[in-house]
Amino acid sequence: MASWLGKMWGGSHSSSLPYNIKSDPISASTKHGSHGWAIHEASDKKSDGGELTAFQANKAELAKAPLRRTSSLANAKYSDTSQTQLIPALHHFHRIKRLIHPRILRAHATLDTDYPDDTKPAPGLDALEKTAIIGTLIIVTEKCMPLDDWLENLNPHTPQPNAAAISWGIHNIIEALGFIHNQAKLAHGMVCPDAVFVTPSGDFKLGGFDLITPIGIDDGGGGPTPHFRKYEGVVCPADY
Repeated sequence: MASWLGKMWGGSHSSSLPYNIKSDPISASTKHGSHGWAIHEASDKKSDGGELTAFQANKAELAKAPLRRTSSLANAKYSDTSQTQLIPALHHFHRIKRLIHPRILRAHATLDTDYPDDTKPAPGLDALEKTAIIGTLIIVTEKCMPLDDWLENLNPHTPQPNAAAISWGIHNIIEALGFIHNQAKLAHGMVCPDAVFVTPSGDFKLGGFDLITPIGIDDGGGGPTPHFRKYEGVVCPADY
């Protein structure tokens, strides 16, 4: 059942977002490849009720979910459980609202319920570890679905149209990366199916900004940012 955001997350703090979000997710935060984000159907309350998508992540749960990427189960005990989903999710949350391009997943609104207004600003990208972890992260985007779900829904009896649709999608992602590299001067760092979403019209949109880093050396360390170096080995899927 659809629920007004203010009712879902406690009154005036979230009611500033004029969207209806269905309470039951269509994709759970624990699903493989979700990176801790649940996906909900949403709509715009101010206009004609146009369909949107809402991503929701509980920060307390993110902070308890260790990042583990190992080559085998035998090596799993050596994983670093001090690294959790929280900081990469916060990095994505701060970055997605700043990147605007037709081939990048469009964020219409974001809200960290621990920091509902400017009277208490949230820590920036250089101080994510200081972020309060009581509330919820909410990102409202254009309507979309994860790439894996879209692929599963393809008709197996129409291979040629499927191939054309996938080719178009790959072209979309190349355009997104061209913008990120050439105009924004950033490196995505996590190009994989988890970071791709598909709109109802079949356009592929790039998301998954958990690792995105400025091109060049910003700290004299001989490579990408400290955030990227710390999390790349456990955030990016092993096959990528």
